[in-house]
Amino acid sequence: MVRNWGYVQSDEDIGELYITKDQYMGGNMAGIIVDPDNCYKQIGDICNAKTFKFPVRYELLDITHANNVEQELNRIIKKFETEGCRFVASTGGKFGSYQKQAANMTELPVIMTPLMMLPLCNITLSSKKKIMIISENNMDLTFDIIKENSFADIKNIEFCKIDENQKIINSMGGQPNFENVGTVIWDSPKKCNINDIPVYGMCDAIYFMHSAVAQKPYEGFL
Repeated sequence: MVRNWGYVQSDEDIGELYITKDQYMGGNMAGIIVDPDNCYKQIGDICNAKTFKFPVRYELLDITHANNVEQELNRIIKKFETEGCRFVASTGGKFGSYQKQAANMTELPVIMTPLMMLPLCNITLSSKKKIMIISENNMDLTFDIIKENSFADIKNIEFCKIDENQKIINSMGGQPNFENVGTVIWDSPKKCNINDIPVYGMCDAIYFMHSAVAQKPYEGFL
C-alpha cells in the first residue's frame, strides 16, 4: 500500500499536506468486521458505535455462508485502508481463526480476537491465579485459536462457556470457582456483569490499539 501517513513530530516542518486518491486521512479510526445477527446491541457491545469515543466503520462478513472467507476478508480490509481506517478489528469469536491471514493482508495493525491479550494477562497476573476464558462458541474453537497463535504454552487457563440459560459453566459442566480467577477474557464488563474481577475483551483491545495509532495533540500517527 502506498501511504502518505506515518509518525509526525511536533516540531517537524510538515509543509503541504495532501491526500492520495482513494486514501482518506480522516474519519473512522477503526474498521471492525462484524458477524451479522439480529440481537439487540447495548452500549458496551462492540457492535454499538456508541461504545467507542471515536468513529468506527463496520463491515458485515457471514463466515458460515461466505464462498471464500479469505477473499472477502481481503476485500473488506482493502476498503478499510482506502477509507482511512488506522487499524482493523473484529467482533472476535470465529474471526479469531483468521488472525494471521488478516494481518498478512495489510500494513495496518490487526486484532481479530481478544485472545491476543493472553500474553499480557499472563505476564501481569500472579502465578497463583487463573485466566478464565469465556466463550460463546465451542470451547474447541477457542483452544484451536490459542494454538494457532502460539499461546498454548500458557498453563493457567480455565475454559468456560455460556450455556442456554446464559450462565457461565466450566468444561465439566459445573460452576467455576471465581476465587481462583485473577482475570477474565470475554467481552466488555458492562455486558458480562462480572464486577469484582478485571474483564478484558475486544472493546479493551480496540481502545488499546486506538491509543497507539491515534493522532495526539503534540505528536501522533496520521
